[in-house]
Amino acid sequence: MKHLSVFRRWARTARQLRLALLGLTLLFVTLVFSTLDFTLQLNRYTIASSQDPLQNTARSSIATLDSYLEQQMSYVQRAATAIASLPEGSSEEEVRQLLDEYFQRSDFVQMWAVSLDKQAISSQGISLDLSSEEALESAFGGQSGYSAVYTSLTYHDDRFYVYVPVRVSPEQPVTGAVLGVLKVDQLAQELTLYGLSDESCLAVFQPDGKLVYACPNLRRQLTNSDNFWDTEVGHILGSLPENEAGQFGTAGSDKDAVAWLCVPTGIRDWYLYQDVPQSALLATNAQETKLVMLMALKMLAASVIMLVLLAIYHRQREDQVQRAEDSLRTSNQLLAMALQHTAITLFVYDLNAYTMTSCAEPRPGEKAAGATEPALLVQNGTVAPQHSAGFLALFHQIRQTREPVQGDFLVRWPGQSEYRWTRVTLTAVLTPGQDPSHAIVTFEDITEERRREDELRQRANRDPLTNLFNRRGLRIRVNELLAQPDPPKTAALLMMDLDHFKEVNDILGHPIGDVLLREVARLLEQLAPAPGVLVRLGGDEFIVLLPGADWAQAEALAGRICDQLPGLASKLELGVPVGVSVGVHLFDPAAEPLNQAYQQADVALYAAKRNRGCWVSTRSLREL
Repeated sequence: MKHLSVFRRWARTARQLRLALLGLTLLFVTLVFSTLDFTLQLNRYTIASSQDPLQNTARSSIATLDSYLEQQMSYVQRAATAIASLPEGSSEEEVRQLLDEYFQRSDFVQMWAVSLDKQAISSQGISLDLSSEEALESAFGGQSGYSAVYTSLTYHDDRFYVYVPVRVSPEQPVTGAVLGVLKVDQLAQELTLYGLSDESCLAVFQPDGKLVYACPNLRRQLTNSDNFWDTEVGHILGSLPENEAGQFGTAGSDKDAVAWLCVPTGIRDWYLYQDVPQSALLATNAQETKLVMLMALKMLAASVIMLVLLAIYHRQREDQVQRAEDSLRTSNQLLAMALQHTAITLFVYDLNAYTMTSCAEPRPGEKAAGATEPALLVQNGTVAPQHSAGFLALFHQIRQTREPVQGDFLVRWPGQSEYRWTRVTLTAVLTPGQDPSHAIVTFEDITEERRREDELRQRANRDPLTNLFNRRGLRIRVNELLAQPDPPKTAALLMMDLDHFKEVNDILGHPIGDVLLREVARLLEQLAPAPGVLVRLGGDEFIVLLPGADWAQAEALAGRICDQLPGLASKLELGVPVGVSVGVHLFDPAAEPLNQAYQQADVALYAAKRNRGCWVSTRSLREL
């Protein structure tokens, strides 16, 4: 286990380097903050400080406005869909009922369904107020949206349309439109300024300066001058040229100065205006300088405290590592003693040098084994030649992935001449924050385990009385034949059962019947050697599969079985005349399923029994 000591030295060096690098980084950060320019202009700092809060507030306000309008738009869309789905020839009353249903859910003051010839049906039974022809023409053109704000001459208030076309499907032509009318005053109930201060202002307006919405402390006044707004005292906004829409800046001076933001909402061509008084932000260069100096002092103090804490932590960590290494050394010694009494051999594999070293302590007087490469174990015959590629692939895989790998190979252990099944496992040694540089390799003798697995596999595929294949073993053998590079094109299936076998069991007893079955199995092995597949289905039923046979070979074997099997009764002195009936079938294993071949052979078998002949083939049945 002495080879693991290299981990300790390397890890300690790495920890010291990380501590030094962290200390230099903290000192560099402190130096940067200590050399900051403390003469920043107040106006620049004010702009930088107010831009992000103003933009965050703008996003919140726009999201609220958009959510509200989308909800109202959904009522119009659903009403349009419902009207489009009405059967042809529906009455105006049916259309009005649909409008009433969605009108009651919405915030609309009016709602109309309009045909292409501008015949309108209102949920309230009132005439169509087309103050905005643009909205209706856009809907007839297949568009959905919001109209410009207009002043209704009939109702003497500001309002706008929410419009949607009516059509059965997107591919069908427009047959009309559904209009919903919203009053501008309703937006005031939905919009809330998530304000930067109580003196902040918020407004939604059109490019011509017409207000869509204004917060209470912003006095609405349209002018033809360069100014959009004249606000109350203390909130004077300078000129806002048209090409600055969507810009951020400041206006005014001293206590009347404001920082403002004007951005498009993404809803039609409406704009959102916000401002915040400069008095709500940092007011003087002195405050700015004080804040930056205070920040630098805090960073310096934090760096010193951090270095002290790191030194204390490093010392405690070194003590913990030393105790852990002492414990590991003791554990390694105990592990080496335990491994001497197991079938496991332990190695350390260097992922960079591609060599592995035994962890076993040398015996007294013996020289410690040196490092070796996995490829040498293949070259000197330690690993069986047929397993050399897979063995080397394990070591390549752990170098690439650093993930545990495992494989079973035939390995010749020291001092032995025969190969034994050995399970090889490679596990990378993980160190937090570092790439693995070594792996633990274990060689475990699993020969007995493989032998037991083979025995269990044989028992699952063999008949315990006769040691012939059972039905499951036959299927596996057929699949193996079909998986060969050149599978047989034909195969003969002989199905047989013994005549008068029940009398043997009833008169002489089942032990004598078992003796007869074993003798039948031995006779079949003599008459149909490999590659013939011999199967006992159960009871007195047997199957012989002849891969590659033709009709002549299959029928000749059936004749030999009929000639020689009855002699077993005389040989065993049973006193009961034992005969056999055989059904013969020739098939293509790749084209005809095994179950179907069973059925064909079974038909021939029962034909032989009915005719009291020894064997019958499916070929002879077809000729009849």
